[in-house]
Amino acid sequence: MKIKKLIEFVMKKTNIGNTSLHLAISMSPVALETVELLLSVFGNNEKEELIEFVMEKNEEEETALNLAAASTVQRSEEITTLLSTKVTNAKNEIILSPLRQITNTS
Repeated sequence: MKIKKLIEFVMKKTNIGNTSLHLAISMSPVALETVELLLSVFGNNEKEELIEFVMEKNEEEETALNLAAASTVQRSEEITTLLSTKVTNAKNEIILSPLRQITNTS
């Protein structure tokens, strides 16, 4: 239950729709460390929430991934790679999870 509350907290939006992840991306020179800390909230059972967090759009229709890719802050390329990898891995796990259950019961 504590994890759910923490996820709800980090996913809160500002009055213009930015999440803490949107804001963290502009926090040079600590942006990467802040992004990593925010993503660490999401455990193995919160893959869908992680995807939603990274892909949430603000009022400008920008996701955190969009902002990171367009950012000029220090280490923005690493942030973009980190976010992209996290989303890809979470999607893959969601797809593969039912297949693993089938093969484990055989």
